[in-house]
Amino acid sequence: MEGSKTNPLKIVVGVCALVMCILFFAVPLIQADRNTTLTGWDFVVGKGSGYVQFPATIVLLIAPALLMILAFLRKSFKILSVVSSICLTLVIVFLIVASSMLSSWQYGGDISIGFWFSLIVSIGICIMTFSGIKNENKNLVQIKKCPFCANDIKQEAIICQFCGKDIPK
Repeated sequence: MEGSKTNPLKIVVGVCALVMCILFFAVPLIQADRNTTLTGWDFVVGKGSGYVQFPATIVLLIAPALLMILAFLRKSFKILSVVSSICLTLVIVFLIVASSMLSSWQYGGDISIGFWFSLIVSIGICIMTFSGIKNENKNLVQIKKCPFCANDIKQEAIICQFCGKDIPK
């Protein structure tokens, strides 16, 4: 029965996804010049003159938010790994787009430490969800009902732990 126990790794994934949402939309990701820094939200709204509006950036908030919701709803690590892989792909695409925008601008720009930190958080989330799949598959135990007392017992059991009777094959 999936979700009967709270897996601490899923809570960590959810918290990291929340951190990623906050990082991407609150922390400066790009240092455009000495006086101008851009967050993910600045890209969404096209802050200032000469800045390109990149509305697809809003997906970078939706994907981690969805991952966070799924983690706290205790969904399977297989679902979480797919969503976290999508998040990582989106972050990498954003890096490519932001880098090309910076190189096309007249003045020099740079990707800030906030972006690299959010990229590391995204990679960490992927690693945690993929390791969670291994643990989830390892912990799957097939269960059957005891024909005498109707309690759930392991498939391999030959004696019921509840009533002590021999289980017929």
